[in-house]
Amino acid sequence: MVKLKRLINIFFSLIIFLCFSVSTAHAAKIVGLVQVRNEALVIEQMLRALAFYTDAIIVLDDASEDTTVSIIESVAQELSIVSILKNTHSAWQITSEVENRQKLLDAGRAVGGTHFMVIDADEILSANCAFNNYLKRRILALAPGMILQMPCVNMWNGITHWRNDEWCNPYQVRWLKEIAFCDDGVCSYAPNSTYGGPAKIIHVHRVPLNIVYGTTGFARRIVDNDTLERVLLHFKYANLDAISIKKNWYMCLEFIRAQEKNNNAFSNATCINKVYGQKEFECLIPDDEKIELCPVFSSWFAYKGIDFFCFTLLYSAHQKEIKRWFSSYGVDYFANLNLDSSKI
Repeated sequence: MVKLKRLINIFFSLIIFLCFSVSTAHAAKIVGLVQVRNEALVIEQMLRALAFYTDAIIVLDDASEDTTVSIIESVAQELSIVSILKNTHSAWQITSEVENRQKLLDAGRAVGGTHFMVIDADEILSANCAFNNYLKRRILALAPGMILQMPCVNMWNGITHWRNDEWCNPYQVRWLKEIAFCDDGVCSYAPNSTYGGPAKIIHVHRVPLNIVYGTTGFARRIVDNDTLERVLLHFKYANLDAISIKKNWYMCLEFIRAQEKNNNAFSNATCINKVYGQKEFECLIPDDEKIELCPVFSSWFAYKGIDFFCFTLLYSAHQKEIKRWFSSYGVDYFANLNLDSSKI
């Protein structure tokens, strides 16, 4: 009986796969899906780079308090931004990031998207991905339910060098980032229950988890990592002094939302401290850690009219929000969190 049910599931998955393939074979469309909040410093540059690889872009603004929306609107026609979704209240702070991700996917489907690129505001694909339409061809070659990953290069304390050592190597599984997927017509977003703090409202997987894990047993990932000639440039660590601001912001937000659920300050803080004590979120470098840096390749930055320096100026809006939380909730409310007090 178990085997029969499994065969039936595989059969219906094949039917969905084949039907969706036929229906989209002559109407393939790459749509960029971008969620942002207070990204005025970088959003124009990020969108200009993304537009090289997409037929249309949809942006969801999560209740930004800076000029993010007006900047997006100013370049919308030029960059084929076909829709700007606007949250009046931040989903991250009221419901969940899942809501934002699903809204974007639904909107992408509504404009005929068959293939979706999901890039964060602090990321840009290296410029040589656009040469001879290399990346677009790679994305359009994906079958329904398949994912394209690329090695992620972490710019380190500036934009001239990237980190390449035992912990921060683009070929490690943690740094192979999903950048695009081909819609199977049925996938949807859900919380990532195995990752993040107790509230489970942020750090939602950028690709729907039911595509990531699948049900048919077919190979679902194409990993473009044979060479570092083409990469995803990640600017999270481009300013090591500022990254601790983002870490503080994550921790405070997680704590506020977790307290709303169970009001167990000690337990929530313990969990959050453990999650954000991991090296991925930590900006302080142990004295005995060997860091190896490599110079960037000029071909990575060969876009015309894109200012990469802006990516070293991230997170000023996050610091303002932290100050507002401390004023509203009081210093003692966050006392159990291992925050960097110098960045509050």
